[in-house]
Amino acid sequence: MDFPPNGTTPPILPSSPPASLDAGLLAFGRPVQTHDSIDKQLSPSDFIATASPFTDRQKCEQRLITACRTGNVTEVECLLCNDPGLVACRQYNDLLCEAATQDDVGMVDRLLLFGKSAADGYIESQHRALNAAVLSASVSVVEHLLKKADLVELSVRPGVTALHIAAMQSSTEIVRHLVIAGFDKQANGTPGVETPLICAIAFGDSATVQCLLDLGADPNRKGDYTGRSPLAVASGKGDVSKLKLLIEHGATVSGWRSSKRDPLCIAALKGHTACVRALLAARAPIVTGRQYGFSALNGAAQNGHTEILNLLLDNGGSVHAESSPSGGPPLHAASCSGQLACMQLLLNAGADINQPATDGCTALYIAAQKGQLAALDLLLASGADRQGWSSSSCDPLCIAALKGHTACVRSLLAAKVPIVTGSQYGFSALNGAAQNGHTEILNLLLDNGG
Repeated sequence: MDFPPNGTTPPILPSSPPASLDAGLLAFGRPVQTHDSIDKQLSPSDFIATASPFTDRQKCEQRLITACRTGNVTEVECLLCNDPGLVACRQYNDLLCEAATQDDVGMVDRLLLFGKSAADGYIESQHRALNAAVLSASVSVVEHLLKKADLVELSVRPGVTALHIAAMQSSTEIVRHLVIAGFDKQANGTPGVETPLICAIAFGDSATVQCLLDLGADPNRKGDYTGRSPLAVASGKGDVSKLKLLIEHGATVSGWRSSKRDPLCIAALKGHTACVRALLAARAPIVTGRQYGFSALNGAAQNGHTEILNLLLDNGGSVHAESSPSGGPPLHAASCSGQLACMQLLLNAGADINQPATDGCTALYIAAQKGQLAALDLLLASGADRQGWSSSSCDPLCIAALKGHTACVRSLLAAKVPIVTGSQYGFSALNGAAQNGHTEILNLLLDNGG
């Protein structure tokens, strides 16, 4: 369109820019329309014909903000037609996100329509709007945005996508729309925010997990950053309903993660009894041996979960089972953390009280090393070898003296543990106490024949 229209006399321009849009219209000899009286059916070309080229950018930006927040679509159209450069202002993306958050489809559509003129940031604007709509569970805005062909690019963006956000938000309907639109349901996001299914298990609800599984999400797809499987995450969270859903959809019950802990071990370590029962019912193996990492038996014993320990023993777990990193049995794990009930349960079940780990340490040595007096007394009362040596040629009395555990030294001396010396016996308790400045222990040893 020519401006001014052909056949008309050009207006005389004012000597200085008008103070406002209304003043600019008057300067051109055109009637001023109030915002409320503007015909909402006008086309963008009509606005261009009636708009003044003299606009105060800051005032226009403020008017754009007000129009967006009050839902005045016509005013937004007028301002953006008059000055397309407004889409590059810093408020544009914020306003777009606000409109998406408020479920205002019309405003989102208008802002994006004019945003196409800013080609460099258009896709990013759509991305921000979609994420804002997902965060606020604005289903209508999400549906509207997904109809735009440009959003195909967003479904393969690296990192956290709208699908990850929807899964964490438990927005099941939005999850369904996004997957159907082509968003990758197997995509890894960032550390801690891995596949959409893992997001739903860690932060969402069972309905979202069910939705993703029904739409074809792989129940065994591990996170690229941590090696966690969906089943391992459910076990760690103690969410038995999600765990059962995964098992029903074919999740591998013995899947390992990078820390060499399987789902059963994780559930046992954290004390999630219902998850342990469900995994055992699904025939999850109670794996043992140093090559398999930390075992479920050791996890339960270490943290004092006696009910779980009983369940594992009743389902074929062995009290002699070795575990990494030291190769010690469950009794060692219980002694390390002073879990007396678990220690007694294991001893009653036939645990070898003197079974050494790969480094030669016994349960008594570990109790003395960690200063676990009650555990040490229980082992002494149950007949533990008082001079179990480690590979470093250090006995329980020596390690207790070296670490400064005075109460343990007193208990060992009361049990007539000998204060051994001589190069053939290695580092002595006297040397250990003297080296680390434990004068009280040194006096005790000297008073008892050292």
